[in-house]
Amino acid sequence: MATKKSKTAKKAKTAKSKNTKKTASKKTAKKKEIAPDEIETKNVQVADENDTAQDDALEASTGNETLESAPFSYDELPYESFPYSQTHPPQLATIATIFGLETPDFDKMRVLELGCAAGGNIIPLAHDYPDAEFVGIDLSKEQIDKGKKQIKDMKLKNIKLDHLSIADIKDQYGTFDYIICHGVFSWVPDEIAEKILNVAHKSLSPEGLAIISYNCLPGWSAVSSVRDMMIYHTRKFDSLTEKAEQAKRLVDFLHKNCDTESPYKGILENEKKVLGRTRNDYIAHEYLEDQNTQYYFYEFIEKAQKHDLQYVGDTSLATMYYGNMPDEAAKQLQVVNDMITQEQYMDFIRNRRFRYSILTHANRKINRKITPEAIEKMYVVSTYKPEGPITNDDKPMTFVRPDKKMSFKLSTPVQKLAFAKFGENAGNPVKISEMIDFVAERLDATDADAKDAVRATILDSVAQLALKGMIKLTLEGPRWTLKISEKPRVSDHALYLAGLDQQGWVVNGLRSKVSVTLITKFIISQLDGTQTIDQVVDKLIAEMEKQNWKIRADKKVVEDEEFIRKAAERLVRNTIAEARRRCMLVA
Repeated sequence: MATKKSKTAKKAKTAKSKNTKKTASKKTAKKKEIAPDEIETKNVQVADENDTAQDDALEASTGNETLESAPFSYDELPYESFPYSQTHPPQLATIATIFGLETPDFDKMRVLELGCAAGGNIIPLAHDYPDAEFVGIDLSKEQIDKGKKQIKDMKLKNIKLDHLSIADIKDQYGTFDYIICHGVFSWVPDEIAEKILNVAHKSLSPEGLAIISYNCLPGWSAVSSVRDMMIYHTRKFDSLTEKAEQAKRLVDFLHKNCDTESPYKGILENEKKVLGRTRNDYIAHEYLEDQNTQYYFYEFIEKAQKHDLQYVGDTSLATMYYGNMPDEAAKQLQVVNDMITQEQYMDFIRNRRFRYSILTHANRKINRKITPEAIEKMYVVSTYKPEGPITNDDKPMTFVRPDKKMSFKLSTPVQKLAFAKFGENAGNPVKISEMIDFVAERLDATDADAKDAVRATILDSVAQLALKGMIKLTLEGPRWTLKISEKPRVSDHALYLAGLDQQGWVVNGLRSKVSVTLITKFIISQLDGTQTIDQVVDKLIAEMEKQNWKIRADKKVVEDEEFIRKAAERLVRNTIAEARRRCMLVA
């Protein structure tokens, strides 16, 4: 699936151990490369990459009561400009570092986005990195003007958006450390697709990285016929919104009436589910545009190579690892020495339909053997917690994700202590080098050999679980706080978005989209660091009266003022707690 962001694409766009030294020394410290093999995992799922904005809905409850308000609605078209953290420089640099490449410093980076829409993807970066420089171009003047207003309102000085066609880029902007082109490549004529690759080559700094997303085959093969039918059915409707609604109705009609035993039924079933959870603007631009070109992975890479660019990796490390394939497939793929061929066969198996490909200059040397030194630079992001108390023995311990759908087992005291600590604050990046020091100290592994063994064990385990998609690696540390202060505060960017009338989402510290209700949005808009929780409660009660929002308990409207205040306080505290969990609070 793809996100054509605007008309650019259409038109040219533990306990301390007494004998831990002995336990810690069980693994050799001098291992020079990492090969994933030993950790037992359950229900490993490698998600098919798509372009939909990562969304983490922030909800708050008053307990058994409900708070009523008028429905929140906004015009779905033109295409809404979201952040896509998987395209951001820290993610690109993380993958490149894993494969032995030096990467530009985030604090001083220059970033270009081709097809930036209203800047929803790079404005969060400009906010987070005030000493870096950002440029976005788009063919839609309406989108660029909207983005410029936000930049002006937020008083950002390090970003500019220009109303410009990709075809008109020459050398007017200089070179960039990171180039982002998301949701554009498949939706432009071939000459503009070639221009995108040309810009990626000519405008990329020597150590720079580019990210290009595109619809791919074989996943789009069956979908293409469904798209053709949607275009045929909607050709007589003028409004894009109506076209999108009619497209959904057509797929529903076809699904209901086709042969139950036909493989075609499965294709329609899948598209019906996709369309059912998708916005109208996405449907209009993804399925109903005149231009929609899909590529086999090897075809895209061949096009990139003609521009002296080479493939670094996918934004999702786990999708690159053949060990996540079924056992028989993994055995066959293991003997394939060429990475492009290997990944192409994995696309065949997965029926993949969307890709994010990271590129760099062809003259750079990439090391496909993952080394401990590369991993040690990273932070770990984990949501897994142990099922019970950590024990200082080799008894296996199961670590589970909060939704209980995925798990893995660890046996050694070093592994168990490290990953219990990694998941202590779910989703919060923990620096690996600091974790090594922490575990070594806790387990009294003070001499050089014992600490080296701790280091090797942790790095091996981290690499294995990252390749399997169980944990995430990143070069970017936390930009938020886990402490709820007397006067809680969210980022200036979140405050700005929460203060907009027609806005159903904000951005968190991970630069991901977080959906908000009308109520939680109001509460967030008050978390500016100047008000106590009680003062925010007062503001909420006043807003409830102004907007005629009602508290209900047992399906009856509550009038008692003390009850209302307690319910409002619970709502505020729960929202703040959720904001903390979603990485939205700042010091």
